[in-house]
Amino acid sequence: MAADLSRRTALRTGLGLSAGLATPPGARAATIMNGVVVGKNGWLFLAFDDPRQASSARLGQVTKIINDAVGLIRARGIECAILVAPAKARVYPEFLPEDWTFSPEAAQRYGLAVEGLRAGGAVVPDLAQVFAAQRRSAPGEALYFRNDIHWTPAAAELAATDLVAQLSPRLRLPPSRAPGTRLGERVQMPGTENDLLNLLPAPERSKYQVEPFLVRRPLAAAGRDALVQDDAADVAVVGNSFAQPKYNLAPMISSLLNRPVSLSWENHLKGPYRVLLDYLRGAGFKRHRPKLIVWNIIEQDFGLLPSDGRAFPNNAIPADEFLSGIGQALA
Repeated sequence: MAADLSRRTALRTGLGLSAGLATPPGARAATIMNGVVVGKNGWLFLAFDDPRQASSARLGQVTKIINDAVGLIRARGIECAILVAPAKARVYPEFLPEDWTFSPEAAQRYGLAVEGLRAGGAVVPDLAQVFAAQRRSAPGEALYFRNDIHWTPAAAELAATDLVAQLSPRLRLPPSRAPGTRLGERVQMPGTENDLLNLLPAPERSKYQVEPFLVRRPLAAAGRDALVQDDAADVAVVGNSFAQPKYNLAPMISSLLNRPVSLSWENHLKGPYRVLLDYLRGAGFKRHRPKLIVWNIIEQDFGLLPSDGRAFPNNAIPADEFLSGIGQALA
């Protein structure tokens, strides 16, 4: 994970997106160490997530590519939902450094992405609005880790809940041959690592603590990851490290839908495009096509084309090749 984050930081620097940004009058410049941005009150952010930069033109390009992919999948009778994880900076802007304020384009990026993806036919929850409402109603509940780029299981649970609520009036799944994952009450788990801490120099790292978190433990699960991954699953979650088992996204979707849900995830270096394409080319998809694919991506992906080799080393792919590959995998 640390290598993944370092690559993203290098990408930001290589693109020149952090250069030449003016500091607001009276604001102190952010302290940045190894790509980690020191925020307020013990919060850390990743330099890659700079909220001062966004491109409306790039947003339009990426949205079209994703919509084209969704169109190909839906044409084969498979419904699509897209979970766009908001940037941590968007959810907790009050903890950003003084000179890290959202540019007008960056401020609109998430909402425009959701609007554009919905126009393409996918079910797309507005998680930025969902999380903002949760922060107002339960301000003490952590939705992102202070010292990690990821959301907490509580945020993943909110995402799953809103997704299923939006799916219910639109998608009529047949009765499942197997039940969903059973989840218990929330229990506190000790933290094992926070990825941003791994990037800090050792003397600075000692100033922070690895964070514990609350999670609903699966009650009758097979295997360490507590996911049902067999041919009974007609719902598939495909995504990045926000979908990894410890955040409970797929088990929560399984529990709410009361049916098995499979999971295919990779770290962000592989990129959302290659992850989806690899899943569609995989043996599991060929054996048993799902009725619904839930594609998990992050807000920052709307600044990255599939062909960007600096973002996705060894996994970059031209947009037309990505789309033709999807068509071939579905044929």
